Amino acid sequence: MKNPLVKILISVLFSIFFLYLAFKDINLNDFWESLRSTSWLLIFSASAMAILSMFLRAWRWRKLLKSIKNIPLKTVFDFTMIGFMGNNLLPAHAGDLAKPYLLGIRENIDGTAALATVLIERLLDSVGMVTIFLAVVFFSPLPNWLKFGLAGAGGVTLLLIMLLMTMTSRESIFRGWLLKLPDILPQKIAAKVREKLDTFLMGINVFQDWRNLIPLLGISILTWAHMALNILMIMWAYPMQTSLGLFDMTVASVVTMVILAFAIILPSAPGYIGITQLAFAFSLGFYGISEADAVGISVIFHLTQYIPITAGGIIILLKEGMTIRQMKGEATEAG
Repeated sequence: MKNPLVKILISVLFSIFFLYLAFKDINLNDFWESLRSTSWLLIFSASAMAILSMFLRAWRWRKLLKSIKNIPLKTVFDFTMIGFMGNNLLPAHAGDLAKPYLLGIRENIDGTAALATVLIERLLDSVGMVTIFLAVVFFSPLPNWLKFGLAGAGGVTLLLIMLLMTMTSRESIFRGWLLKLPDILPQKIAAKVREKLDTFLMGINVFQDWRNLIPLLGISILTWAHMALNILMIMWAYPMQTSLGLFDMTVASVVTMVILAFAIILPSAPGYIGITQLAFAFSLGFYGISEADAVGISVIFHLTQYIPITAGGIIILLKEGMTIRQMKGEATEAG
């Protein structure tokens, strides 16, 4: 499916379907009344936490990029914002693909090597998220198939990280196999592919030493704990009727965070519209929270994540003299 308009149309249709599932049993009058009663202090606080999460991600990405170039934290933060803004406006997580290449233009580094660090970011995200989930999973009312499925995904991620660690060694069998793959391609293409593979492997040099990896894992756990805290804060302050105590709300916020992280893999419109609301309704339903309140909480979370990051990302992109069209082009080339 090469036509981008067709892809966008299909993703929008998926979002409409997810929104229908999330809202179909909700009394809209009760839903709007709850939203109108939401404190502006909560909205501003949640928005500030969303920006703070970008600093945590930028801090980690800067550590990953040090194997390529020592880049100032402010610059890395700016392009982290640009990347998440791209995810909010463009389909297929295009921001994740575009941000390393745009940073490469800005800092005169190879975009493929920077892209390797983005792959590592996603692996570290999975480890951090699953680590927090495993700490609370036995206190959650989730069905066993879901508990074991999410835990299994974390195990696969750990295996991938171990594989990448072995590939940083020039004596690695897996590295040798990977570098032999271009041999099956035509000579002109093979040379270019081999060059990109060498650059990619340079980008994962961080795995050569556990002393580099442990701080990265720590920041990843902190990043996801921060997101769970954001959800918890919104749940705690949202005007809803619930008998949940602080501990149960904390577990519910972690479960919601994890299910949302896996749900946004599904096709949906840019900004994860629809799938976010359905993920919250599904997750919080296990805790007896009504669909109207769960979707209301999701709307506050969604808007406080979407608006400040998207607006900030656009401002930074324009300040850098770049455009959305250029960003889309870099994402397409990376893909």
